[in-house]
Amino acid sequence: MRIIYTELNTNKDKANTDFQRQINEVETMLEHLEERFIDEEIKPDLYEKFAKKFRQEKQAIAEKYEGLSGKRVEP
Repeated sequence: MRIIYTELNTNKDKANTDFQRQINEVETMLEHLEERFIDEEIKPDLYEKFAKKFRQEKQAIAEKYEGLSGKRVEP
């Protein structure tokens, strides 16, 4: 019984770690995009296009995690 409990919690911890890593990667990409926009390296239309894409990706990751964990997540 203890082995099953330990195994389930280990899998849960790994899923949480993976989720946080994926969210952090997307947030980092979004921050870099914002910096490039602020520094006028990219135009507003390009910024909007990729910002939307990154936000959707972040939302998809959160929804996937919610499906696995049953917990509501704020992306």
